[in-house]
Amino acid sequence: MSVSDSSLSRRDVLRAAGALGAAAVMGGAALGQVRPGLPGATPTSAPGEAASQPVQIPTRVFGRSGAKVSILALGGIFDILNNQVALHQALRHGVTYWDTANGYNGGNSELGIGNFLGENPQRRKDIFLVTKSGNHDAAGLDEHLALSLERMKTDHVEMFFIHNLKGAREIQQHGAEWKQWAQRQRDAGKIKLFGFSAHTRQEEALLEAAKTDYIDGIMLTYNFRVMGKPRMKEAIAACHEAGIGLTAMKTMALRTNREPTTQPQEKALVDQLVAKGCSTEQACLKVVWENPAIASICTLMPNLAILQADVQAATDGIALSAGDRRLMQEYAQATCGGYCAACGTCQDLAGGLPVPDVMRWLMYARSYGELARARQEFAQLPPAVRGALAGADFSAAQQQCPQEMPIAQLMRSACEELA
Repeated sequence: MSVSDSSLSRRDVLRAAGALGAAAVMGGAALGQVRPGLPGATPTSAPGEAASQPVQIPTRVFGRSGAKVSILALGGIFDILNNQVALHQALRHGVTYWDTANGYNGGNSELGIGNFLGENPQRRKDIFLVTKSGNHDAAGLDEHLALSLERMKTDHVEMFFIHNLKGAREIQQHGAEWKQWAQRQRDAGKIKLFGFSAHTRQEEALLEAAKTDYIDGIMLTYNFRVMGKPRMKEAIAACHEAGIGLTAMKTMALRTNREPTTQPQEKALVDQLVAKGCSTEQACLKVVWENPAIASICTLMPNLAILQADVQAATDGIALSAGDRRLMQEYAQATCGGYCAACGTCQDLAGGLPVPDVMRWLMYARSYGELARARQEFAQLPPAVRGALAGADFSAAQQQCPQEMPIAQLMRSACEELA
């Protein structure tokens, strides 16, 4: 069991089981009863319920909306069309927050949800359905929302996100247009809540959003590597105070560099977690749930073993100790050079080249095992930008990178691997 890059990929089903054992992860006695033990969480079944009943994920209130959402959300960027059983199993355990996007799997993610709802229309009322659009203008949002509703065979979504917001400036530039658009769609009954997802310059985007009265929810990268940063703490607190519902993503904190680590902090962390019956992936979820401002964690669960392991993390009552959290921070510090926090500093110092986006695509290819997806994203860059990435001078960006990442080397590697 390891917390190296390969181990945190969660592609190895046996590795996902970890110290729990395959039988427990696939639905043994450990999944019998609910023992949430999570700040702000409301259990959805009583502790005395029979062990034969499927364990139910706790819920939290999503910001000022008052909606109750499962603290574990089904990330829809997988082959839902051919994996309908994952949707059925998610609902059995109360994973009712489903996240997708117009562009996921070329539209097949939304089509897969549509297949499910077409066959099970009675379940629509149980689902907090979220989709996203990469279009950021009103006309494009109209087009994508209409297409998403058609694909998913529904007349509304609970939440509609602007996808991949780049920072506070976009809110300042488009806020009036977005506010009018969101109100028009609410009045038409097509959306209930509106917000955005973000990977880059998140803190400034969250702080700007907290000043608005029309942003209901935000999906952001939030994990043990970034949660302790003062600016992130300030941004989370501001949004929570403003009543904005927060959904964490990329909680596994996967690294862009693919070389395995052999840090002593690695062994110490693994040994301590194994001793209490917790895998590293489950610890990554638990440490995020410790913050009651986070309503839900959206994570990729493309097979039943990972789904069950994540359900168990939310319900097994195993709490992280101060020592566990300390070891996680020591491990984060020891391996920070392989993790891009998408602060945007490099982009400013590299003539506007989309370095954080390319870092994320490398992570998809190397840690998610999704080379085709990464190449598809990279191919959308203009040829001139791709050419510039291979030969640009990144020395200033590297000197200022808070994570001390080898930016020039990684950009050259991306041009070779993702072309």
